[in-house]
Amino acid sequence: MLAAKSRLISLYYNILRDVKVPNIIKSLKIFYIVKIHPEYVKEKKYSFFIILKKIIYRFINIAKYYLEKFFFKNKKNFTKCKILIISHLLNENQLKARNDFYFGRIGQIFKKKNFSYQYLLVNHTRTSSLKLNNINKNKNKKWLIDDFLCISTELLLIYKQFKSIFWILKNKKIFKNKVSFKNIIFSLFNNETKFALRSNLMINKYLNKLHPEYLITTYEGFPWERQIFKATKEFNNKIKVIGYQQVFLNSNYKSIFFKLSENYDPDIIWALDNFSKKLFLKSNLKNKK
Repeated sequence: MLAAKSRLISLYYNILRDVKVPNIIKSLKIFYIVKIHPEYVKEKKYSFFIILKKIIYRFINIAKYYLEKFFFKNKKNFTKCKILIISHLLNENQLKARNDFYFGRIGQIFKKKNFSYQYLLVNHTRTSSLKLNNINKNKNKKWLIDDFLCISTELLLIYKQFKSIFWILKNKKIFKNKVSFKNIIFSLFNNETKFALRSNLMINKYLNKLHPEYLITTYEGFPWERQIFKATKEFNNKIKVIGYQQVFLNSNYKSIFFKLSENYDPDIIWALDNFSKKLFLKSNLKNKK
C-alpha cells in the first residue's frame, strides 16, 4: 500500500512540475500530501449537491462580510516595511500577546535591530477579521488578513474554478488514468484549494502597500504557501522569500520537500533543528539556503 502511495505522490509531483499545467490546477489540495497519514491522505467525498451548497454558503458569507463593513469601518494604516511576516491567529487572546505563537519574539529582535516589520495573520477563529482588526488596531504590528476578496474577484474565482473542469477533462493524459477525475474536480472546490487561490490574489494587495524586502511565512507543504511564494515572486522577484518550517518532520512528510520551480519554492528555508536540516539536504530542495 505504501509503495502504491509513493507512486501516486511521484505522479502528483510530476503534475505540479509540468509547465503546461495552469496555476489553478497547481493549487489543488489533492496534489499536496503533506504527510503519509490517514488524516492528510484521505480526500473528502463530495457530491455536486455539496459543491452547490458550499457555493451558496460562500455567497451568504460574502454578504455577511460586506454587511459587517458598515459596522467596522477600520482603515488599515499601512506603512512600508523591510520584513513582512505571515503567521496565524488560532484564538483571539493571541492578539494581546507580545510574542507570536509561531515566531516567538522575532518582532522584538527585529525592533532591536531597527528593522521595520509587519505581521499579517491568517484568521483561524470564528470572529471576522474586520471585527478583530477593529479591536486590535494594529497593536503589536499585527493585522488580520481579510476574509474575502472584493465581490467581483470572488465571482471571478468561482468562474475560474468551473472553467478548470473543462481543462481537466481535456487534458486527461496528464493524470495517466491513475487519479480519479471525480476526486480532482471535487478538489477544485475543497476549502484548502479555495484558500490557496484566494491567498495568491490577496497577497498582492498587501505587497502593493508594504513593499517588503523580505517575506517570511510558515512552511509545512500546503498549497497556499506555494501560492504566496508565486505571487510574491511575480510581484517583485527581488523580494527574498523565507519558508519557516516549524513542525517536527520525519520521513512521512512529503510535499514540504517538493522542488516545483523557482517561483513556487522559498528562496531560504529556516529549519527547526539539525534533524530537519538533514532531511532537507537529502531532498530535492538540498541546494536551497
